[in-house]
Amino acid sequence: MVDGIDEADLSNQRDVIHAERLGHRVRGTSHYSAVISRGLRSSTHPQNWPVIGLDDTLNGVTRPEVMAFVDAWVHPGNATLVIAGDVDAPNTHALVRKWFEEIPAGSHFRGNHIDAFRHLPTPEFRRRIFIDEQGPKIVLAWNTVPIGHPDEAALDLLAGMISELDLPPGVDGLQAMTDNTILGGEFRIVAQPSGTSVRRAHRKLRQMLRRLSRSGLDEEMLLNAKLRWQSKAIRATEDINDRALLLSFCLDSYGEADCIQEQIQRHMSVKIDD
Repeated sequence: MVDGIDEADLSNQRDVIHAERLGHRVRGTSHYSAVISRGLRSSTHPQNWPVIGLDDTLNGVTRPEVMAFVDAWVHPGNATLVIAGDVDAPNTHALVRKWFEEIPAGSHFRGNHIDAFRHLPTPEFRRRIFIDEQGPKIVLAWNTVPIGHPDEAALDLLAGMISELDLPPGVDGLQAMTDNTILGGEFRIVAQPSGTSVRRAHRKLRQMLRRLSRSGLDEEMLLNAKLRWQSKAIRATEDINDRALLLSFCLDSYGEADCIQEQIQRHMSVKIDD
């Protein structure tokens, strides 16, 4: 497959990605996430730059570099194969061996330099204001913990509780979310001004969060967040395509294919003090 890639193919894909990046900037979607991620992390952290690439790197990449990247990373040792559905396991194993066993496995990447990147010094907080196709967005963002950390479940539930708060006048579309990877995590709060200026909406949002910090969370809020998270997790196992994605995510992130019950247990055991 790689040997069939020529300079024309590379140039075509470069143009496609440039157009996609331009679309992100024009619409604001995804672009603000990339800007926040870059602001939260040091310049040497892998998540400092977007997966889709930057204009200068896209323009400078060569065919030998692409082929070297594929040789180093695109192989079974760095892939997860998930087969979901009503299958005959012995026959499926035989077919997998028939179709894939002759491909060289390559080396697994997990653990290579990951711990070093986790401990790089990073800013703790950034706030930005973005304009997208739906209007201005106020984004508050913090660095948090990598996936699998004991605090991961508590942060998930905190995001769920904040998203359900009653909003002050002038603030709309409140969403809190977490994004955890093996290298680190982010906690974001996103909102939009409604009938007021961005600056005033931002001030009201910060005041609301300060009041929440002083008053604290209550057990009813936590229970509701747990039940919403549990329901969402269970629904993810009902559709065969969603379950296949979930199995792959569990294996890559937690080292075991069927992690959902353990994750439900972790989230349901979170205490208010957590």
